Amino acid sequence: MKEQLQVWLARFDARPERERWALAIAIVAVVYFIGDSLLVSSPLLRGRAQAALVTQYESERATLANQLTATQAELASAGVQRDKMRQELQARRSELDGKLKALDGTLVTPQAAPALLERLMGRRKGLQMLGLRTLSPVPVLARPQAAAEASNDGMNVYRHGVEIRLAGNYLDLLGYLADLEAVPERLLWEGVNLTVDAYPRSVLTLRVYTLSLDKAWLVL
Repeated sequence: MKEQLQVWLARFDARPERERWALAIAIVAVVYFIGDSLLVSSPLLRGRAQAALVTQYESERATLANQLTATQAELASAGVQRDKMRQELQARRSELDGKLKALDGTLVTPQAAPALLERLMGRRKGLQMLGLRTLSPVPVLARPQAAAEASNDGMNVYRHGVEIRLAGNYLDLLGYLADLEAVPERLLWEGVNLTVDAYPRSVLTLRVYTLSLDKAWLVL
Protein backbone atom coordinates (compact mmCIF):
# COMPACT_ATOMS: atom_id res chain seq x y z
CA MET A 1 0.00 0.00 0.00
CA LYS A 2 2.92 2.34 0.87
CA GLU A 3 4.69 1.52 -2.38
CA GLN A 4 1.50 2.18 -4.36
CA LEU A 5 1.13 5.54 -2.63
CA GLN A 6 4.74 6.46 -3.52
CA VAL A 7 4.04 5.57 -7.16
CA TRP A 8 0.94 7.87 -7.16
CA LEU A 9 2.94 10.68 -5.56
CA ALA A 10 5.74 10.27 -8.11
CA ARG A 11 3.25 10.48 -10.94
CA PHE A 12 1.64 13.53 -9.29
CA ASP A 13 5.03 15.27 -8.95
CA ALA A 14 5.86 14.46 -12.57
CA ARG A 15 2.84 16.39 -13.83
CA PRO A 16 3.01 20.07 -14.67
CA GLU A 17 2.23 22.49 -11.88
CA ARG A 18 -1.08 23.55 -13.45
CA GLU A 19 -2.32 19.93 -13.61
CA ARG A 20 -1.21 19.32 -10.03
CA TRP A 21 -3.38 22.27 -8.87
CA ALA A 22 -6.34 21.05 -10.91
CA LEU A 23 -6.07 17.54 -9.46
CA ALA A 24 -5.76 18.93 -5.94
CA ILE A 25 -8.89 21.04 -6.38
CA ALA A 26 -10.78 18.04 -7.81
CA ILE A 27 -9.75 15.82 -4.87
CA VAL A 28 -10.88 18.48 -2.38
CA ALA A 29 -14.23 18.81 -4.19
CA VAL A 30 -14.82 15.04 -4.08
CA VAL A 31 -13.99 14.92 -0.38
CA TYR A 32 -16.37 17.86 0.25
CA PHE A 33 -19.29 16.28 -1.58
CA ILE A 34 -18.78 12.95 0.16
CA GLY A 35 -18.68 14.70 3.53
CA ASP A 36 -21.77 16.72 2.67
CA SER A 37 -23.65 13.56 1.81
CA LEU A 38 -22.63 11.85 5.01
CA LEU A 39 -22.89 14.77 7.42
CA VAL A 40 -25.70 16.91 5.95
CA SER A 41 -27.86 14.98 3.49
CA SER A 42 -28.58 12.00 5.77
CA PRO A 43 -29.82 14.12 8.72
CA LEU A 44 -31.88 16.19 6.27
CA LEU A 45 -33.56 13.08 4.90
CA ARG A 46 -34.22 11.80 8.40
CA GLY A 47 -35.70 15.17 9.34
CA ARG A 48 -38.04 15.11 6.36
CA ALA A 49 -39.19 11.58 7.21
CA GLN A 50 -39.86 12.60 10.80
CA ALA A 51 -41.78 15.67 9.64
CA ALA A 52 -43.94 13.45 7.40
CA LEU A 53 -44.70 11.16 10.35
CA VAL A 54 -45.61 14.12 12.54
CA THR A 55 -47.99 15.40 9.85
CA GLN A 56 -49.59 11.95 9.55
CA TYR A 57 -50.02 11.63 13.32
CA GLU A 58 -51.54 15.11 13.57
CA SER A 59 -53.99 14.29 10.77
CA GLU A 60 -55.06 11.05 12.49
CA ARG A 61 -55.42 12.89 15.79
CA ALA A 62 -57.64 15.53 14.18
CA THR A 63 -59.82 12.80 12.63
CA LEU A 64 -60.24 11.05 15.99
CA ALA A 65 -61.08 14.37 17.66
CA ASN A 66 -63.82 15.03 15.08
CA GLN A 67 -65.25 11.55 15.57
CA LEU A 68 -65.25 12.02 19.35
CA THR A 69 -67.04 15.36 19.02
CA ALA A 70 -69.69 13.83 16.74
CA THR A 71 -70.23 10.90 19.14
CA GLN A 72 -70.61 13.22 22.12
CA ALA A 73 -73.16 15.29 20.17
CA GLU A 74 -75.18 12.15 19.32
CA LEU A 75 -75.16 11.01 22.96
CA ALA A 76 -76.27 14.45 24.13
CA SER A 77 -79.11 14.47 21.59
CA ALA A 78 -80.24 10.99 22.69
CA GLY A 79 -80.22 12.14 26.32
CA VAL A 80 -82.40 15.14 25.47
CA GLN A 81 -84.88 12.89 23.65
CA ARG A 82 -85.06 10.48 26.61
CA ASP A 83 -85.67 13.37 29.01
CA LYS A 84 -88.40 14.75 26.76
CA MET A 85 -90.09 11.35 26.48
CA ARG A 86 -89.90 10.87 30.26
CA GLN A 87 -91.51 14.27 30.84
CA GLU A 88 -94.28 13.48 28.34
CA LEU A 89 -94.98 10.17 30.06
CA GLN A 90 -95.10 11.81 33.47
CA ALA A 91 -97.49 14.47 32.19
CA ARG A 92 -99.70 11.80 30.63
CA ARG A 93 -99.71 9.82 33.85
CA SER A 94 -100.74 12.88 35.84
CA GLU A 95 -103.59 13.49 33.40
CA LEU A 96 -104.75 9.87 33.64
CA ASP A 97 -104.50 9.92 37.41
CA GLY A 98 -106.80 12.93 37.46
CA LYS A 99 -109.34 11.27 35.19
CA LEU A 100 -109.28 8.04 37.18
CA LYS A 101 -109.74 9.93 40.43
CA ALA A 102 -112.77 11.64 38.90
CA LEU A 103 -114.19 8.21 38.05
CA ASP A 104 -113.14 6.68 41.35
CA GLY A 105 -116.42 7.58 43.00
CA THR A 106 -118.51 5.94 40.28
CA LEU A 107 -116.56 3.01 38.79
CA VAL A 108 -116.67 -0.17 40.80
CA THR A 109 -113.32 -1.71 41.74
CA PRO A 110 -112.24 -4.84 39.84
CA GLN A 111 -112.48 -6.94 43.01
CA ALA A 112 -116.08 -5.82 43.66
CA ALA A 113 -117.41 -6.24 40.11
CA PRO A 114 -118.36 -9.96 40.28
CA ALA A 115 -120.15 -9.50 43.61
CA LEU A 116 -122.13 -6.57 42.21
CA LEU A 117 -123.35 -8.63 39.25
CA GLU A 118 -124.43 -11.46 41.54
CA ARG A 119 -126.18 -9.10 43.96
CA LEU A 120 -128.24 -7.53 41.18
CA MET A 121 -129.30 -10.97 39.99
CA GLY A 122 -130.84 -11.58 43.41
CA ARG A 123 -133.40 -8.85 42.73
CA ARG A 124 -134.91 -10.93 39.93
CA LYS A 125 -136.10 -14.25 41.30
CA GLY A 126 -136.74 -15.68 37.86
CA LEU A 127 -133.11 -15.41 36.76
CA GLN A 128 -130.65 -18.28 36.75
CA MET A 129 -126.87 -17.84 36.52
CA LEU A 130 -125.28 -20.03 33.87
CA GLY A 131 -121.74 -18.75 34.26
CA LEU A 132 -119.54 -15.99 35.65
CA ARG A 133 -115.89 -15.50 34.73
CA THR A 134 -113.29 -12.79 34.80
CA LEU A 135 -111.36 -11.82 31.68
CA SER A 136 -107.64 -11.23 31.46
CA PRO A 137 -106.60 -7.62 32.16
CA VAL A 138 -105.93 -5.61 29.01
CA PRO A 139 -103.64 -2.54 29.01
CA VAL A 140 -105.46 0.51 27.73
CA LEU A 141 -102.35 2.48 26.77
CA ALA A 142 -100.26 1.35 23.84
CA ARG A 143 -96.68 1.55 25.10
CA PRO A 144 -93.96 1.44 22.40
CA GLN A 145 -90.72 -0.30 23.29
CA ALA A 146 -88.79 2.99 23.48
CA ALA A 147 -91.34 4.46 25.86
CA ALA A 148 -91.33 1.35 28.03
CA GLU A 149 -87.53 1.57 28.33
CA ALA A 150 -87.63 5.28 29.10
CA SER A 151 -90.17 4.79 31.91
CA ASN A 152 -89.14 2.64 34.86
CA ASP A 153 -92.46 2.58 36.72
CA GLY A 154 -94.43 0.41 34.25
CA MET A 155 -97.37 2.83 34.49
CA ASN A 156 -100.52 1.87 32.57
CA VAL A 157 -104.29 1.67 32.89
CA TYR A 158 -105.84 -1.79 32.77
CA ARG A 159 -109.30 -2.84 31.67
CA HIS A 160 -110.71 -5.59 33.91
CA GLY A 161 -113.60 -7.40 32.31
CA VAL A 162 -116.27 -9.78 33.61
CA GLU A 163 -118.59 -12.01 31.59
CA ILE A 164 -121.88 -13.20 33.07
CA ARG A 165 -124.45 -15.53 31.47
CA LEU A 166 -128.03 -15.45 32.75
CA ALA A 167 -131.15 -17.35 31.78
CA GLY A 168 -134.74 -16.19 32.34
CA ASN A 169 -137.68 -14.56 30.67
CA TYR A 170 -137.24 -11.46 28.57
CA LEU A 171 -138.71 -9.02 31.11
CA ASP A 172 -136.47 -10.23 33.97
CA LEU A 173 -133.39 -10.00 31.79
CA LEU A 174 -134.36 -6.52 30.64
CA GLY A 175 -134.96 -5.51 34.27
CA TYR A 176 -131.52 -6.83 35.22
CA LEU A 177 -129.90 -4.58 32.64
CA ALA A 178 -131.95 -1.63 33.91
CA ASP A 179 -130.84 -2.32 37.49
CA LEU A 180 -127.21 -2.45 36.37
CA GLU A 181 -127.60 0.94 34.73
CA ALA A 182 -129.21 2.46 37.82
CA VAL A 183 -126.74 1.44 40.56
CA PRO A 184 -124.27 4.11 41.76
CA GLU A 185 -121.32 1.75 41.24
CA ARG A 186 -120.80 1.93 37.52
CA LEU A 187 -119.55 -0.77 35.17
CA LEU A 188 -118.76 0.01 31.54
CA TRP A 189 -120.50 -2.16 28.98
CA GLU A 190 -118.50 -4.04 26.37
CA GLY A 191 -121.09 -6.28 24.75
CA VAL A 192 -124.58 -7.75 25.16
CA ASN A 193 -125.98 -10.81 23.42
CA LEU A 194 -129.52 -12.13 23.89
CA THR A 195 -130.71 -15.42 22.43
CA VAL A 196 -133.97 -17.35 22.82
CA ASP A 197 -133.38 -20.77 24.34
CA ALA A 198 -136.89 -22.18 24.58
CA TYR A 199 -139.73 -19.68 24.75
CA PRO A 200 -140.19 -17.90 27.08
CA ARG A 201 -136.69 -18.71 28.33
CA SER A 202 -133.87 -16.54 26.94
CA VAL A 203 -130.12 -16.48 27.57
CA LEU A 204 -128.27 -13.21 28.16
CA THR A 205 -124.48 -12.97 27.76
CA LEU A 206 -123.18 -9.71 29.16
CA ARG A 207 -119.62 -8.40 29.18
CA VAL A 208 -118.77 -5.42 31.37
CA TYR A 209 -115.50 -3.92 32.55
CA THR A 210 -113.96 -1.41 34.91
CA LEU A 211 -110.64 0.46 34.89
CA SER A 212 -107.74 0.36 37.31
CA LEU A 213 -104.04 1.22 37.57
CA ASP A 214 -103.55 -2.16 39.22
CA LYS A 215 -102.92 -5.12 36.92
CA ALA A 216 -103.71 -7.67 39.65
CA TRP A 217 -107.02 -9.45 39.08
CA LEU A 218 -108.97 -12.07 40.97
CA VAL A 219 -109.54 -14.99 38.58
CA LEU A 220 -112.84 -16.82 38.98
